[in-house]
Amino acid sequence: REQAKETAVWRQNEASAVSADLRQKTFDQGAVNYDDEIGTDELVMGLLLMRRFLLRNARGKVLETAAGSGRNIDYYPAKCAVTMIDSSSQMLAIASNKVNELDENKSKRFATFTTSNDATLDFDDGSFDTVVDTFGLCSFEDPVQGLKEMSRVLKPGGTMLLLEHGRSHYNWLNVILD
Repeated sequence: REQAKETAVWRQNEASAVSADLRQKTFDQGAVNYDDEIGTDELVMGLLLMRRFLLRNARGKVLETAAGSGRNIDYYPAKCAVTMIDSSSQMLAIASNKVNELDENKSKRFATFTTSNDATLDFDDGSFDTVVDTFGLCSFEDPVQGLKEMSRVLKPGGTMLLLEHGRSHYNWLNVILD
């Protein structure tokens, strides 16, 4: 509830400053250097270990939303079939290249698809055993709607795995995050 209140305040104050099109353009333009720019930070902050720890819980047919450049590819258990989606075709091109570099047995478990720049997921209700989102909710125009859609496509009894950041207590950091 507290997060929903903060999100509502943020929407009133800041959301209109960054349009969906501008956000999309920023992800597309930053795709080529994205992994290099955040790789060291993720290592130092222990985020690679967090990704590994989270994704060991993925099972069966998996949907990864806001998959970006495919930073989670190495952490999925061997028996998962992973559908990776993102609204940035440039980010997904990098993820696709990573999949293509895997050996054939591993690469056939992954599929990548560009999606729309909103929270709508073009999948039937109850399509996936596991839904994953790591550090992607901040890229949704409406994070709450995004979570509702993730829940909709999740099978009854399925698992939603989230690794996210929230708003900081430091305004200077919120400016950067925004």
